[in-house]
Amino acid sequence: MATIVSSSDFRTRLDAMFDLADTGEQIFIKHGYKQLYRLAPVESAAVNVVEDDDSDQTDEEVEAYFTPAMLAKIDQMMDDYRAGTLEIAATFRSEEDITRYFEAQRNEI
Repeated sequence: MATIVSSSDFRTRLDAMFDLADTGEQIFIKHGYKQLYRLAPVESAAVNVVEDDDSDQTDEEVEAYFTPAMLAKIDQMMDDYRAGTLEIAATFRSEEDITRYFEAQRNEI
């Protein structure tokens, strides 16, 4: 199941939103009509910066990691956002659209 909240509702219900995310609930935060964000817990031991994609660790050992190329892409997106030139990649009309989008993103990584 997914919960979609506005950014103002999210701010007023932070503890409840984090508790829901901790139970596995998909939490999506709408920021006006511009963007949608997903809240998900990440264990601190599961986040690593690796020097290359040839890591000896398997996907089961590392839930989330960031290569230098990924970090560069994040930096570029932040620069584009600040400059007002960030393009919106997707528009969602239903929870199913959201689920399909994030499943496709997960499969690309």
